[in-house]
Amino acid sequence: MVNDHEHHSHEDAALSSLATLMPDGSRKWLKPKLAKGMHYHRRKLVAYGLIALFTAIPFIRIQNNPLFLLDIINRQFYVGGRLFLPSDSVLLMLLGVSFLLAVIGVTAAFGRFWCGWACPQTVYLEFVFRPIERWLERKSKIWATFLRYVFNAMISFFIANLFLSYFVGVDALKLWIFESPGEHPQAFLLVACVTGLMLFDFVYFREQMCTVVCPYARLQSVMLDRASWLIGYDRSRGEPRKHGKVKTEGAGDCIDCGKCVAVCPTGIDIRNGLQLECIACAQCVDACDDIMVRIDRPKGLIRYDMQSNFNAELQNKKPWHWRQLLRTRVVVYFSLVLVCMAAMTAIAHERNVFTSTILRGKGEPFTVDASTGLVRNLLLLRVVSRQAEPLQVMISITSEKENTSSLTWVAAENPMVIKGNARTESALFITAPSSSFSEGRLPVRVIFRDLESGHENRADFILLGPHAPESTP
Repeated sequence: MVNDHEHHSHEDAALSSLATLMPDGSRKWLKPKLAKGMHYHRRKLVAYGLIALFTAIPFIRIQNNPLFLLDIINRQFYVGGRLFLPSDSVLLMLLGVSFLLAVIGVTAAFGRFWCGWACPQTVYLEFVFRPIERWLERKSKIWATFLRYVFNAMISFFIANLFLSYFVGVDALKLWIFESPGEHPQAFLLVACVTGLMLFDFVYFREQMCTVVCPYARLQSVMLDRASWLIGYDRSRGEPRKHGKVKTEGAGDCIDCGKCVAVCPTGIDIRNGLQLECIACAQCVDACDDIMVRIDRPKGLIRYDMQSNFNAELQNKKPWHWRQLLRTRVVVYFSLVLVCMAAMTAIAHERNVFTSTILRGKGEPFTVDASTGLVRNLLLLRVVSRQAEPLQVMISITSEKENTSSLTWVAAENPMVIKGNARTESALFITAPSSSFSEGRLPVRVIFRDLESGHENRADFILLGPHAPESTP
């Protein structure tokens, strides 16, 4: 039978593991204090640099192409100023795999460095929204709540538009913003919805995004190893805890001041060990180091270190060294990243400067001239340029079955002129004798050749025609 003391101990332990849960099951709203230490100032520089970069990227152009744009509606994707189309699925897949492997590699080496230092959720919440809220509370207790929602709504609107510019482009976004909502009702609704989601996230949901929604926290356990660099509490040095500045015999360095918990943006107690809620922001490190200086004890009770050093006795600890990055799993991860990037570069270098598609024309599949017996097919040629400069593409026709001289074709435009990073469509009429068709089919090959580079795209197509009349006995 479990006695009352043991029951309450287990209950307290369970509640302490849920940092944002009150004993009655309601949500515990966090108002973390700020520890302005060395790591905070470094994170601040990184955060504002990333915000500036995130804001500037949609406006940067390379050879008149966006630096980065995921235009899903028009199915055009720009990465590094180069155009990628859905037909470049292999390149896009390699890019995605490279990014995923890089995240896994960084996690294996440095833990959740991404979460605490570079994730947009952390960067905007900790260095934009919360600083403004703290400033408002200092200035006006009466108007703080009202002004908080006003400022948060304005910032959310800005972030929402910035986020959308990565998917629709800044040119389209300017029209949506400065023109009447009645002219772009769907676009206006989209901007309003994204703004509402941003406001909900940064004003209400906050740390729940990291602890409840984001899967990265739950996956980190399979990415980390004993040599991973992360934030932890040195139990061998800190325990047993004892209040007071004067250290007594047998007591650890931790004075149980609770400041590491007060500054944590996810509300955890780092002294309980590695937890999925920890985003490695190092606020607890700065807070603890400040206390250690005040009570004249060495810094580093809470620190960045290898995971193995937080589970080892003091005399068995090994200092972290950059050679730890050369361990097998980290080397394998980043080697695979290099392989994927090399393959992507090679494929991108060899790909044509344009893509071509052949569609059957609208209306009847073919027409027959009763006087001459010639069969005419209407084709629709679609050419998409992948470069900034205009292209001139010459069209020609060949057939393995029929003598080319018996085929005639007339293109609405030959050579086709395609503007940089644009799409052009043109009609092509192909005429062949009815005797050339076998069971109503005649295979031909359409050749698209760039007059400047000499690159060729070849597309096989089946012309349709009449079936030969069945012979009677």
